[in-house]
Amino acid sequence: MDYFTLYNIPISLKVNKEQVQTKFYELSKKYHPDLSFRLEGLQHEEALNLSAEINEAKKH
Repeated sequence: MDYFTLYNIPISLKVNKEQVQTKFYELSKKYHPDLSFRLEGLQHEEALNLSAEINEAKKH
């Protein structure tokens, strides 16, 4: 997964940490497992996968 694409930020050697933090919270709210339980089948599974990728991207 390309983290720049996931967070929708420009590719750069020097990343704006505030922009990453803002995108992280925005995506976390949208795909958090506690909120995606209302989705069914593949949509729920995709939300869980995206949530994991969002969290992994934040670590890097």
